[in-house]
Amino acid sequence: MNRKITITLFLIFAGMMVFDGQATCQVRDVAEKKSIGEYMLSITYEYVFAIDTVSSIRKTDLEKLEIGLEMSRYYSVFADRCDSVMYKYRIENPNTERGVNEQAWMKDFQQAIYDDYYLNYPGEGILTSRQRIVNVEYEYSEPIPEFEWRILPDTTDMVMGYRCNIAETTFRGRNYCVSFTTSIPFPNGPWKFNGTPGLILKAEEQTGLFRWEAVGIKEGKGPIYIFDPKACKPAKWAPEMTIRKVSRKQVLALQKKKWSDPVGLMIQHGTQVSTYDPKTKKLIDLSSGDVRYKYIPPLELE
Repeated sequence: MNRKITITLFLIFAGMMVFDGQATCQVRDVAEKKSIGEYMLSITYEYVFAIDTVSSIRKTDLEKLEIGLEMSRYYSVFADRCDSVMYKYRIENPNTERGVNEQAWMKDFQQAIYDDYYLNYPGEGILTSRQRIVNVEYEYSEPIPEFEWRILPDTTDMVMGYRCNIAETTFRGRNYCVSFTTSIPFPNGPWKFNGTPGLILKAEEQTGLFRWEAVGIKEGKGPIYIFDPKACKPAKWAPEMTIRKVSRKQVLALQKKKWSDPVGLMIQHGTQVSTYDPKTKKLIDLSSGDVRYKYIPPLELE
């Protein structure tokens, strides 16, 4: 008979938290960063998102958009810092078997999202996405999505001192409202947003589950990076980075499994999950189907 356990806590997959206190972390070795282009403008966004559709709890990630003439990259500043903390610790302590909490510097309401998006990479008209699920970087490519924007007449907004026009769109099951400025004539924005007559500085999902707002804009050149395990020999202390190429539909199925069967998802990725039994005072292994979380909303529903 299967045990059905209802747990209301949110499982943080970016750090691979399991119930027996052990962790299987996918370490991104910063030495594996490879330059694939150059950016000339970077925009930092505060991304606020719901952890489920039942509670009012929100988490915040700090994310960056780097825009070049040929391509752009969108990624988490928090995740980048976590990678650096882990790398620095391992380099300075090459013989230790102890780990380090790379997220110790973060506040309770903050969370690093290990998702990277590249527009016009590896070629023009292609969007490449990498998403960390458990201990694997899943990569898929698709044609750059075409958004049908409806610009609202006689409606404006102010973001970071820039006067913005407002536009609405429906994309893969969700409705969004964005504020863009023609003062910065780039058709880019956070996440996958693109195609507006100017840079998107603010975006919000209609029900309030997701919200992005620019908090910093900086001109200046710099390299656009991608993690490539072939860029250098793997460090002895770091598990080899696994990149698995899949389809977007396969990623959507894995995202669903985060809340519908999180234990099964971890077992699928080679991690056994245990929980403490107060009666026997022992750890017991959990099986697929034993745990189900409140619905964790994905950005794309279709």
